[in-house]
Amino acid sequence: MTPPDPAACGDGNHVQEAIMAERRPEWFLNTVTGEPELGKQSPADRRMGPYQSYEEALNAWKIAKKRNKAWEEEDRRWRQEWEGEPESL
Repeated sequence: MTPPDPAACGDGNHVQEAIMAERRPEWFLNTVTGEPELGKQSPADRRMGPYQSYEEALNAWKIAKKRNKAWEEEDRRWRQEWEGEPESL
């Protein structure tokens, strides 16, 4: 990939940040083998990520469970605010 032309981007600071971001390793969890992989080695339907480290990728299922729980709680709060408290059965 050709880096952006700094002359076309003003002072070039965000260009340097973009270049550095491209060089950061990305880890993925292979959901079939359960093993972290450096880069996109497995097909998209068999990986979770990206993660910033091997350890994060290794904990992908725990991270997903924690995020899902937070999203479900947020959805529940949103529904209560929108619809009001559900009636007791």
